[in-house]
Amino acid sequence: WYHPDVRYLFHKHISDYLPGMTSSESNRAIRYGSGHKVGGTALIANATWSTRIKTEIKDPYGRWSGFVVHGLDGFRCIILTVYQANYKDWNLHPKSAYAQQRSMFVTEGRRCIDCRRNFYTDLQKLLRPYCTEGTGIIVGGDFNANLRDPTHPLEKFFQSLALTDVHEYRHPTVQPTFTWQAGSHPIDFVYVSTNLLPHVTAAGMERFYDHVPSDHRGIFLDIKLGDFLKGHPADVQPPTRRGIRST
Repeated sequence: WYHPDVRYLFHKHISDYLPGMTSSESNRAIRYGSGHKVGGTALIANATWSTRIKTEIKDPYGRWSGFVVHGLDGFRCIILTVYQANYKDWNLHPKSAYAQQRSMFVTEGRRCIDCRRNFYTDLQKLLRPYCTEGTGIIVGGDFNANLRDPTHPLEKFFQSLALTDVHEYRHPTVQPTFTWQAGSHPIDFVYVSTNLLPHVTAAGMERFYDHVPSDHRGIFLDIKLGDFLKGHPADVQPPTRRGIRST
C-alpha cells in the first residue's frame, strides 16, 4: 500500500471514477522486506462534499482515517472509517496487523502495548471532544468483534457516547448475521450519534461479493447530511466540464 505505484494507481482509479474527490488514508509506518499484511484505512469524499472538509484525520497506526465536514451555524460532522486489528499471537504471527501495532507501541515506549486496549483508549480520546449538540458522529468499519454483545467494552463505550448501531436501529426485528464470510457473528458496523438518526433514510448490508470483491459484506448508510448541517454544499462540476465554450 505504501509503495508509490500502488498509491498512484489507487488515486488514479478513484479520480477517474470520482473526479475532484478527496481521499484520507492511513497505514502503519512499520516496514518489512518481505510479504506481510500492511493494513490501513481510507475514506473518500466526492467533489461536492470535498468543499466542506475542514479537518483531515489520519492515525499513525493505520487504525482509522476520516474527515470533519462543516456546515452553517457551527454545525459539523466527524466521519471515520476504522479497522481494529484481530488478535493474533505475536510470537506465532510476527507480521500480523496486531504484531505490527504492538511493535510500534514498544518502540515508542508506550506503557500499554495491548493493541485492542489502545484502540479503545485512543478512539475515546479522539471522539469525546466531538460529543456536542451541534456535532454529528459517524464511525464505521471492521471492528473484528461482535458488538451486538452488550457486555463488550467497545459497545459500552459507544453507548456512553450515545452512538447507535444504525443497522440495528433501522431493522430492530432482523436477527444479526455474520458479515465476514468465515465468521459466525457480525463484526462490521456503522455507528452514528443520536442527533443524526432523524436524517438517516436507509441502512443495510449487501451479499458477499455484491459490488465489492471482499470476504466482508458491504455495509451502507444513506443520510441527508446537508439537512443536519443546515445547508447542502454546492454541486461542484468535474474539471472536464468546466471549460469555456463559445461559438
